[in-house]
Formats: sequence, structure tokens, C-alpha cells
Amino acid sequence: MALLEVRNLSKRFGGLAAVNDVSLDVGQGEILGLIGPNGAGKTTFVNLLTGALPSTSGTMLYEGRDVTRLGPHQRCRLGMARTFQVPQPFGGMTVLENVMTAALFGSSRTGRTRNSAEARARAVLDDVGLGEAADDRAVSLTTAGLKRLELARCLATEPSLIFLDEPLGGLNQTEVTEALDLIRSVRSAGATIIFIEHIMKAVMAVSDRVVVLANGAKLAEGTPSDIVADEQVQLAYLGDVSGAVDRYARLREGRTA
Repeated sequence: MALLEVRNLSKRFGGLAAVNDVSLDVGQGEILGLIGPNGAGKTTFVNLLTGALPSTSGTMLYEGRDVTRLGPHQRCRLGMARTFQVPQPFGGMTVLENVMTAALFGSSRTGRTRNSAEARARAVLDDVGLGEAADDRAVSLTTAGLKRLELARCLATEPSLIFLDEPLGGLNQTEVTEALDLIRSVRSAGATIIFIEHIMKAVMAVSDRVVVLANGAKLAEGTPSDIVADEQVQLAYLGDVSGAVDRYARLREGRTA
């Protein structure tokens, strides 16, 4: 059984089909890359999957349970968590307090105390490299720090499925490399990840499978090597693809040249 099953999901705004009849499965423990140009429907699709928007039609099953009509907080407590393209911390709180809030209110575990939430939050902050910033105000973090805080708040809810919505935006090359290593470590710890990103090389480097959206519909689906070799994808998204297969191979091997 797939961890997440999406069947014929659509979202219409009046006569505009922002997401049109998209189906996919996400397996336990995989990283699924979701790509497409601006206006392809990626963010709307993620908002449907996480409950931020109601779907017009279609169904979603998480661990075999129909979650199509559940709200974001209900999905979170079942084990689905997300980051946002633009980090949205509680600016008046410390880094630790932000993550403690997620631990206290985002988890389905009963009986969690303030002390246990703090212990969980400190452990997660250490995992994402923010342990020394625990007592800093969230608004004092750099862009890279805010992205890590978004991930820490997800992890504090003890999710099985994480939606990473453009987590690399605004990062420099060194920070991108570090973020990809962190994503790999999160998957290695047992999480399943849907990775939405514009940086094609990054998606190809860490994803087990890739889904391509175009005009709200699914254009292609396959392994990174399948997607790189797909002529439709090459023409629509990759532009000049001379050497793309070689670049992809080097990235999978951890080389950046």
C-alpha cells in the first residue's frame, strides 16, 4: 500500500483548472520530486494535499484513510507536515518556542507536557543545526536559518510525510548543498518527502522519482534519469539539455562539477 494515494485530484477557480485530474502514489520512505514552471499548479497542488485548499474533485488516501475533507491541523496530527516557500515563524518567539509550539499542538501524541515538548524541540534543533540558536528570536535568523526552522517545526510533529515547498529558495550554493544533505538525513531517519523545487539539479540529485506538472496536469512521471531523457520535459523545462544526463550522473554521485 502506498503511503499517499491521490486520485483524479482537481481544483477549479471559476472556469480555470489550476489542478486538473492529477493522480499519483507516494511510497513509504521515498523522496518524490515535484517540478514545473511558474503557473504549473505546484503550489495549488501542495495546498490541496495539505488541506490548505479544498479540492473541487478527486480523493486522497493517507495510510489507507480518506483525508480528502480534513483540515491542515487534522492532517498534521495524522502525520502530514509541511514547510512554506516563505518561512512563517512566530516572530515574537524564540527559535525554541517556535519548535515547542509545533511539538505541543501538531502532534497526535497524547499527554505531551511542556517539558517533553521542550526536550523534543531541542533534539530536533540539534538535528537541523540550530541547537546553538535555540534562545535567539526567530526573526534574527538568516534565510538559511529560517528554512531550517521551518523543517524543525515539521519534524517536531513527528511526521511520516513531509512536504518541502521550495526549501532552497534564497540560499547560496554552499547552503543548498548543506540543505540537500539535511534532506537526505531526514529521509534516512524514516520520513517520506515530497520535494517541490525550482532548482532542477537539486531535485534530480536527491529524488527517487519525479513528477512534472504543466498547466495543472501531469506531464511526466519517472525516475530522474527518465525525466532527463524525456523529450517533452526537455523541450518544456530543461531548455538546452546537452550534457544533462552527465550532469545528473555527477550530482547523484555527490559531485558538483
